[in-house]
Amino acid sequence: MTTFKLNGKQVSSTVADDTPLLYALRGDFEQNGPKFGCGVAQCGSCSVLVEGKVVRSCVMPVSAIKNKEVTTLDGLAVSDSQLHALQQAFR
Repeated sequence: MTTFKLNGKQVSSTVADDTPLLYALRGDFEQNGPKFGCGVAQCGSCSVLVEGKVVRSCVMPVSAIKNKEVTTLDGLAVSDSQLHALQQAFR
């Protein structure tokens, strides 16, 4: 089991340690911001922040984020009624 903070909330995943973070985010936590694109960390569609740094979640194993903070596009909102500038750009 891998425990980490996702968009400010403590969560746990029971997927295999070598499972790409992207699959856990989309499958276990219904995070639709990161998308599968190329699968080789080149296109950036799977990008998330881990401890404030951009990483490609399609190649990062879940085990690498144990006890770390992960922020997806969904977690960038300033408040429920105010979107982050990046979210507004996608809109």
